Amino acid sequence: MTNKPFNPEFWQDRYIRGLDRDTKDVYLFLILSHRLKLSGIYEITTIEIAKHALCDSTQIGVDLAKKAMKRLIEDGKILYEEDWVFLLNRIKHQSLNPNMEKGMNREINEIKGSVPSSFLKDLETLPKGFRNPSEQPSIGIGIGISIKENFSKFWSEYPKKISKKKTEQVFDKIKPELFESIMAGLDKWNKTEQWTKDGGQFIPYPTTWLNQERWNDEVPVKVKTNNIIVIGKK
Repeated sequence: MTNKPFNPEFWQDRYIRGLDRDTKDVYLFLILSHRLKLSGIYEITTIEIAKHALCDSTQIGVDLAKKAMKRLIEDGKILYEEDWVFLLNRIKHQSLNPNMEKGMNREINEIKGSVPSSFLKDLETLPKGFRNPSEQPSIGIGIGISIKENFSKFWSEYPKKISKKKTEQVFDKIKPELFESIMAGLDKWNKTEQWTKDGGQFIPYPTTWLNQERWNDEVPVKVKTNNIIVIGKK
């Protein structure tokens, strides 16, 4: 059996909030299933999924489960074929250690000959996830810059320093390759009158700014034309 701690922030995840109820229930069941293995690969029928996730093992329930699974497959969250499910993102959410690596390699060897051939390519990449996070190659504003260093840079430049721990938790969920865009957007906002006047009272909390992806917003600027100030977008 595998330890399956549940993070209540699951429900606040941007992707999860965008799912319909049946798909949320199916996804939650798959990541907490009694059949779950360390690798996130295990056998389970759609009837069993419908029974446990939707409390309905009739054909209607099975059809709803299949619809939910189709959405999760299209969104790159799972693979499902021949009654085998593969949770593609399970490893990156685990606390990694050498014992888990050994267990993973043993598990891969045991199931390699049984899983659908479409799983094999992703299956081979799993052991690569078993490194200490600090040793993993980072993706960010420069080669070798860690996620923690990226956050430190963001925090140092964000003008309203409130709820650092919560902000870091939000920051960690954002794809590292977006860091350059985040910092570029922050630089623009830091120069706006909206953020520099009135003691910065209109600056949002950093968690709000990140959650709402405000770095992608058009930045308001003031342009002086014939002694008339026009507010535009940058």
